[in-house]
Amino acid sequence: MRIRTLTPRFFLVVFLDSIINNAHARPWEPAVNYTSKIGTLDQYIEIYYAILKKEYRMDMEYKKLFLEWAEHYALEPRQKNIYATEHESFGLLAVSISVGPNQTAIRTKGKLPLEIKAGLTGYQRIFGDAVHPQGEPFHEDPPPWLRFGPADHDDYYLDRPKRVWLKKKVEGMVSDAEDLKRNSKRVSQSPVEGSIVDEIFLDLQVISQPPGTGIEDLQGNFWNFKTRGDGQLVYVVDTGCDMDHPEVSDIQFRKDWIFAGAAFPSDEKIDSHSAFNYKHGTAVTGRVAGKHTGVAQDAEIVIVKTSDGRGSLVYDTTIDALLKVYSDIQKNHPRNCIVNYSAGWYNPPKKLYGSESVLKEFGLRFHALAYEILSGIAKLENAILVAAAGNGEAPAQTLQNFPFELVRGTPVDIYPAMFGGIPELQDRFVVVGGYDPESGLVANSWADYIRVVAPSVSVNVAGFYIDGELAIPPKGYLQPPTELQKKLQLENADGTSFACPTVAGVIATLLGAGVPLAEVVPYLYSLAYPRVKNGPNVVYNGIKIYRWPQSLWPSWYAKTLATHTKPVSTIIMHGTALKTKYATFLEERSRIGTKTISFHGSARKTLYTSYWKRVTTPTPPSIPTVAL
Repeated sequence: MRIRTLTPRFFLVVFLDSIINNAHARPWEPAVNYTSKIGTLDQYIEIYYAILKKEYRMDMEYKKLFLEWAEHYALEPRQKNIYATEHESFGLLAVSISVGPNQTAIRTKGKLPLEIKAGLTGYQRIFGDAVHPQGEPFHEDPPPWLRFGPADHDDYYLDRPKRVWLKKKVEGMVSDAEDLKRNSKRVSQSPVEGSIVDEIFLDLQVISQPPGTGIEDLQGNFWNFKTRGDGQLVYVVDTGCDMDHPEVSDIQFRKDWIFAGAAFPSDEKIDSHSAFNYKHGTAVTGRVAGKHTGVAQDAEIVIVKTSDGRGSLVYDTTIDALLKVYSDIQKNHPRNCIVNYSAGWYNPPKKLYGSESVLKEFGLRFHALAYEILSGIAKLENAILVAAAGNGEAPAQTLQNFPFELVRGTPVDIYPAMFGGIPELQDRFVVVGGYDPESGLVANSWADYIRVVAPSVSVNVAGFYIDGELAIPPKGYLQPPTELQKKLQLENADGTSFACPTVAGVIATLLGAGVPLAEVVPYLYSLAYPRVKNGPNVVYNGIKIYRWPQSLWPSWYAKTLATHTKPVSTIIMHGTALKTKYATFLEERSRIGTKTISFHGSARKTLYTSYWKRVTTPTPPSIPTVAL
């Protein structure tokens, strides 16, 4: 047997190979097994997302061809690792394919068959792996083969489209004066109730703060309609909900959740194994209908879980969730449906793998697809969309410009909030900004088409406690929880994620009070008003002082009332008026908008008509004539 002498060059190659293969290893990482394992944490996979051209969506032959090709490369079990996002009205919109690492046959341009390429408008690797280091829940990290270095040269996308998505100018909204007056009357006839809340619930009290009042005038009360959103259906499109949290224990949940994606919704430990996976969604749900933090406690809630079975909220699950919501709203027609979306995505997309130009191109195509579905929801007769504006803070130089004559956050830079300026959506799509109840000023991202804000600073939300302490310590700028918050398992949070469900809840209560869905958005905007000079229009539920018990009226309010005497009946004999009976009423000066105008995104301007509103007795009947 002949034995070859191993040269120094051979050992150098082996040594370099060892360095390269272990360059990305970390001391805490287990040995990597690249085989897909359903129900385990070590799923080292890649997901590719393909968006179809419109002309191919209804093509059954192309669908069959594409799915057969995808199945050839998908991991086992193949039926769980290929997912088609489709609807009978839209056709086959997109397909997500889970494959093993370094599947060059699916990731490179040269390996994609021409007949497959012909039907695709976007094609991108959207997910590598989710690694959850101890103490860092939700920390998304690429797998070892993607962790370092520039984007792969073979990241593939199709040729640029002839026409890309362009943002349109805002043409504005005009509110009919008769609609506003009619809805004001409806709301004034809906029974109201007050509840004493602790001073920490300033974020609730400001919602029922009538114009001209201070917080002290509320005397610790939060005023709401007794119907509290009864009969309304609110979809919370988020990360899910911890049904065992005391803040949501009294909510009327619909039993069947909506799960996005191909989904192993509960069979992987990353998913429902950890309460933290539900943290954001639970807090948002509580702001809609929670026991202590909610506005519309009698609304029915549908949980829409956008994160998939691996605990990751990625682009394919977002589209699929919205499409399933669209379908569900259709089934619930004519019931009023409100969709709360306290999330967003960027362009270029973040946490995807590829060059900036590739990702920006994919983002354009993704936004166009998302807009198509969102506009479809907005066109449904029984649906309202409510989205968070984002958390861009006011620039430091603006905050230093005392006395803060005009403070605005950084421009809105997330979708779907960036769709808020499109005229076709305005009557059914509310973009919610955030403000600080202490200062009355804008605290987060801003755009001219934002017409309503809600508290987004030191907001009470459901928190997660272990042995009496927050499982995740609050950020340094947030106040630690009070003893009452600990008792109720609440914490302080910031962001338009929590302003958004507050407004969604107010919309539900207005609908429950009798405002028609087709008119509720203009009416919501007509009620909102600034709490300080040059402040943003803050959400207000329209419950005025005269609806409170008279014993709770502020002393200054009674002085503003006028006494009016009006005839209620007249006795006539032989055509001659003999006697007229009169009644005395207390009335307050009220105003109602006769026309609400905004042009090209400018601030809203309302022309008002003043009239006297009776505050203590019902409207007198028309004057009858009695012939003797």
